[in-house]
This record gives sequence, C-alpha cells and structure tokens, in this order.
Amino acid sequence: MPENALTALTQVATVGAMTLVTAMVEDLWREVRERVAALLSRGDRGQAALPRQLLEESRWRIASAPPELRPALRVAEQDRWAAALRLAMVLDQRLALELAVLADDVAIRVAAPPATEAAEATANAKTTANAKAAAGATDAQPPTDTLAAAGIGPAAAGTVAGAVTRS
Repeated sequence: MPENALTALTQVATVGAMTLVTAMVEDLWREVRERVAALLSRGDRGQAALPRQLLEESRWRIASAPPELRPALRVAEQDRWAAALRLAMVLDQRLALELAVLADDVAIRVAAPPATEAAEATANAKTTANAKAAAGATDAQPPTDTLAAAGIGPAAAGTVAGAVTRS
C-alpha cells in the first residue's frame, strides 16, 4: 500500500474515531452506532451485533465515569477506535469513503464544522478511495508498523496480509 494511501487511511480513521466519541454524547448516537456497526460488519446484519456491543461498551465507559475523568476516557476511546477503524480500512479500503461520509454527516448535525485538518483528511481519503476503486486495486498490503499500532502481532500480521491480498 503506498505511503500516501496509508496516511490518508490513518487520517480518516482518526476523524472517524473522533466522530464516534463525539456522537456517543449526542442525541444521534443510536443512528451513528447502527451505521458504524453496519460498516464494520460489511452489511451483514448477523455480524453487526459484536460491533454494536463494542460501541455501546465504549459509550458506557465514558458515560459512567466521573465527570473529571471523562476527557481522558474520551481520548482513550478515540485512540482505541482509531486503531480499530484503521485496521478495518486496511482490510477493506471502501470503508474509508463510507466513514468519511459518516464523519461529514455527524459534523453537520452536531453544528460543529469539521476542523480544517479533518476536512482535508476527509478529502484526501475520498480521493484515495476513489482512485483505488477506479483502478480496481487488489495489491493492498498492510505494513507491519500499522498492524503493530493496531495491536496485531507478527504471527497474525501474515494472516491479515494474506487476507488483504485475497480480498
């Protein structure tokens, strides 16, 4: 995977994680949770239960904490979801565009325009995702450092790399 594509995926994962954590304390949480669960389960309703449960657990960790600890927990949850989303996008780069659209939708609905950097990351990801889709890319290879950042060890890295190559 070209470095600029990986950078774009990382930026979209970060923006997506920020969107998730922001939505956890907003009225639109249920809708966002369902959209993300559908994205992560690739539309398979039977597979959506686990992502939905993980999302709810993240929300519960933040909501149940004392108010003075919530900012730190939001950052921790954001980091966890950024790693998970980055891995999901390495496995299926089409998620980048869908996640970018979701982030834009949420940003509009919470009346907070995305920061310039987030908007730039979204635009870069859309461009990269469109270019890869147009080229019919099948040569995606997740770099080891990305897998390590996502908490995947060397033994599992070969399995993930093989799965990406076959998809």
